[in-house]
Amino acid sequence: MKKKLILCVVIFLSGMQFLSAQNVTLNYRDVRLETVMNAITQQTGYAFIYSQPPVDINKTVSINVTDTALGNALENLLGSLYNFQIKEQRIYLSQKQPSAPTQQQPATRNISGNITDASGEPVIGATVVVKGDATKGTVTDYDGNFALQSVPQNATISISYVGYQTVELPANSAQLANLVLSEDSELLDEVVVVGYGVQRRVNLTGAVSTISGSDLNERPVVSAATALQGADPSVNIGFNTGSPASGYSINIRGVMSVNGGNPLILVDGVETSLTQVNPNDIESVSVLKDASASAIYGAKASSGVILITTKKGADTQGDAKISYGGRYGISQNTTSDDYITTGYDHVNLVNNFYRVYQGRDMLLYSGDELKLLEDRRNDTTEHPDRPWTIIGDDNRYYYYGNFDWHNYFYRKTRPQHEHNVSLTGGTEKVNYYISGRYLEQDGIFKIYPDKYNNYSFRGKLDAQLKQWLRYSLNTNFNNNDYKYAGFRNEQQTIHSLQSNISSAFLPHN
Repeated sequence: MKKKLILCVVIFLSGMQFLSAQNVTLNYRDVRLETVMNAITQQTGYAFIYSQPPVDINKTVSINVTDTALGNALENLLGSLYNFQIKEQRIYLSQKQPSAPTQQQPATRNISGNITDASGEPVIGATVVVKGDATKGTVTDYDGNFALQSVPQNATISISYVGYQTVELPANSAQLANLVLSEDSELLDEVVVVGYGVQRRVNLTGAVSTISGSDLNERPVVSAATALQGADPSVNIGFNTGSPASGYSINIRGVMSVNGGNPLILVDGVETSLTQVNPNDIESVSVLKDASASAIYGAKASSGVILITTKKGADTQGDAKISYGGRYGISQNTTSDDYITTGYDHVNLVNNFYRVYQGRDMLLYSGDELKLLEDRRNDTTEHPDRPWTIIGDDNRYYYYGNFDWHNYFYRKTRPQHEHNVSLTGGTEKVNYYISGRYLEQDGIFKIYPDKYNNYSFRGKLDAQLKQWLRYSLNTNFNNNDYKYAGFRNEQQTIHSLQSNISSAFLPHN
């Protein structure tokens, strides 16, 4: 019995020694880490266990060891990259955490104080934080008191509250003990256009946001609809197509009902489409978001209201001010147009799928004809000895070309240019604003070129004739001219490209 037990122990220890004494031979230069890992698995039977990321198996590595212990080989290969552990015929890899340098912690202090407004009332809920460290912060209590623990001596304390100016003070400032916040008069005095005139923001009770015209004027866009896209997070604008003359859909704070509904859009008090507004004429935009707008505009405002105010004349002491703005740009596709342009590959690919779908070939080429296609596979241009179009004995055309239909029909780049001119001036009693715009943009089609032109004009006149009599004139003209082959031809072109045209076929001039 004792001899059997000793024999089992010897066999077990021999096996353990065999497992721990695995040697490997590896000679690789500038290969993927995965290649070396596979070689180790084949030589030892050990499997690698890791997660990707952080382990990057595509990393380029080099190693040259001969009959070396597995642990030493792994240290040579992975020592500077990852931690590894060999256990039960598995090699576990994990990310190596860099050792953080020891830094002397700055001295800290506890801070407490009281925050009030100009009238001496406590400011309840004011935010008090250590600037640059969001984990150290608090809010004032019912009496305006606050306390912060273990604040670094060199820290900056930031105190903020809605409607008040933000204050930043050093952590050792004596002002923190009794701090008085000042109202942000610039924010509260901001004028916002609403349905019944203008109001100071401080008096507003409804949900209203404003967009400055200067922000919109800087955008190189076709219409006011594209200018507003992304300007306010609550205003969602989508376009039907990529055409410059495309229609749009718009909602505020999401779709209001299953039946849809668009917000009411008013330009200087007149209901207007955003595609008819020159974005360079916009002075400001107010977005009325809640149900209070319906009290003024009725049911049309149930989905919100967008109020656009255009620029007007100014008192320039009788002088005229002329402004010009122009731009030139080139637009291009954001999706890949690397389509198959070799007839042989296109015929084989289409027929393979079509056999599964219909049980037969779509493009009827015999074996000999496929050989002719294959002979021309690498011809980027037609070779005299290998014509791409052949007239058979039956007087029919046979095609063996390598043609790029996509770039034959469509442009890769499309230039556009825009010109804006405005004239403004006047006196205290009479002022005027006149603007004109011309925009030209080439379309996507190359064979039947499409072009978009936009002409717009706006004229505004304000005259205070008497103390009790005021005359104003606001005229707007907008014309869109888009020439193209038509929706049916456009759709049929795309349909033919995807269903009927092969790279082996050639166009006839």
